[in-house]
Amino acid sequence: MEVVLPLFPFSFPLFPFSFPLFCEVCQGGKQHSRDALEFLLHDLLHMEKFVDPQTFDEQVGFFQSVLRLHDGEPQRFFDGFGGDALLWNQIEYCISDMNAWSVHLVKFLKAKFLLANKRDDRIDFVGGWAALLHEWGVNAGFLEGQALEAICQRELTPTEALAVGQFFASKRTPQRTEQTPTCTRKTPQS
Repeated sequence: MEVVLPLFPFSFPLFPFSFPLFCEVCQGGKQHSRDALEFLLHDLLHMEKFVDPQTFDEQVGFFQSVLRLHDGEPQRFFDGFGGDALLWNQIEYCISDMNAWSVHLVKFLKAKFLLANKRDDRIDFVGGWAALLHEWGVNAGFLEGQALEAICQRELTPTEALAVGQFFASKRTPQRTEQTPTCTRKTPQS
């Protein structure tokens, strides 16, 4: 079995006493409840979610959809609705460090946008969310459009969640073909 580990640009012992150094160097001082080894294992579990063939295309489609906002300048998109540095940091975290089903990714993004509006009413969640769905090409009359509006208001049905996943998978470019390389697990030769 081949194991992939994140690369750190410095010597880094993985023990609880090294956790403050990890926070300072890798997380900009942000504290977590996990020690460094637990944090690493958590990241490996998320990596496994990323390469899961059932969710890979929808994740990549979601990430690409966010990155295409405002002609490839997503920070400007959110800034246009009053977004601030905290909101942008949370969105960057979502598109760079989260691996999950697209419904979970959208929930996170929408919740952070809603909380930003609660924190600062100059941040226009209502207009921004409508514009985001428009830029993504969401049709409110279709199941995925209704589901994307309902996220953070109620639990989605399995059919709605599947429609959201299929919507984002269809946004992935290039589309996967039989010739598109995929991640495979390697086992040692006996």
